Amino acid sequence: MNTLTITPRRHQALGAALAAIAAAFIILFSAGAYAFSWRDDLPNPIAQGWGTDGPNRFGSFGAFVGITLGVSAGVALLLGVLCWLLGREAITRRFFVGSIIWESIFASGLMLLLLAAQRGLSDAADASMNGWWIAALVVGPLLLAVIAGLLVPGDARQAATEPVPSDAPRLTLSADERAVWLGQARPGRFVFILLGVVIVGLIGLAIGLRLWGLLGAPVGLLGLVAGLSAINVRVDAKGLTVRGILGAPRVQIPADEIVRAAAIDLTNPLQYGGWGWRLNWRDGEVGTAIITRRGEALHVERTGGRGLVITVSDATTAAALLNTMADRAR
Repeated sequence: MNTLTITPRRHQALGAALAAIAAAFIILFSAGAYAFSWRDDLPNPIAQGWGTDGPNRFGSFGAFVGITLGVSAGVALLLGVLCWLLGREAITRRFFVGSIIWESIFASGLMLLLLAAQRGLSDAADASMNGWWIAALVVGPLLLAVIAGLLVPGDARQAATEPVPSDAPRLTLSADERAVWLGQARPGRFVFILLGVVIVGLIGLAIGLRLWGLLGAPVGLLGLVAGLSAINVRVDAKGLTVRGILGAPRVQIPADEIVRAAAIDLTNPLQYGGWGWRLNWRDGEVGTAIITRRGEALHVERTGGRGLVITVSDATTAAALLNTMADRAR
């Protein structure tokens, strides 16, 4: 059974979670107040859902606004709790903070967009809406979410106090000898085929249903594929650096924070939640898992109960050099 040990970093995660939740509640409250200012300009009942031929679900204004804001607030609270419990690393805290901000802006914007399409109408069935606005609501808040994530402070240094275990593999180097190991994590062919099928399917769905706003989804997926098509891995005297081909996302583990590094055989990616850039929570360790394929992977144990797993070839050499550099940093 997996267990979760709360570390001294808990207060950092709690602060980030509370700040993000407070911001989300301000966004939701403001959107609710704005919506209520439109109440006299809206039909009764209002349209609450759209299909390919226009509005197809109707109901009361109060229920629509209350449920929308209530569900969004609940999601923000849930993400905040996960940030508090799992946010041992800055990259994890930044992800949850960005997610909270994005979902609150998206929910608020979608609610106001649906209501704005009905202002001044006597019958909600006559409302119409441009699908491109939906795409803008998906993509637009991402910029604010990224900014919010970047405002989260990075990790304070937490150097290891114990030596690297004697049974950890090492790379034999003389005292004045330097070494650098470079590798790349690349998705397998199956991942690109699957993403291609999804992108073509989304384009076909958008054209078939005439929901042109859906075209923003394959564009976003193409950007994701480009960013994660190759992940560069570097081991040197500074420690471990993992960086997407576009420069982000990025993970830096200083040599003096490495407890132990080892090569592992990853036969089942589902152990880490499947393929992709994942939150890793296994055996009391919380960190990042970057899974692009089955096979050889590098596992780095870090101070503070954190860790990193990344699938990369020649992980044995990378682990041995990391342990050597960690020895030197003690």
